[in-house]
Amino acid sequence: MVKVAVMMPAEIGDAGEFLADVRALEAAGAEMVGLDAESDEQRVLMGAIAAVTSRIKLLLATPKSAAI
Repeated sequence: MVKVAVMMPAEIGDAGEFLADVRALEAAGAEMVGLDAESDEQRVLMGAIAAVTSRIKLLLATPKSAAI
């Protein structure tokens, strides 16, 4: 089985559209979604992603990256 991980951009335009994209990735079978940043805003966005998804793994790309 092929597992897919997607790194999303650090800057987003429309939060609702971004979260819809993440939900679509999960529905399509993506294993993990990551954000390429280390700001507080990205941590809040990770919380929003966790709230709208149920099984996808999350990765915040920081100097000490770890899947959550």
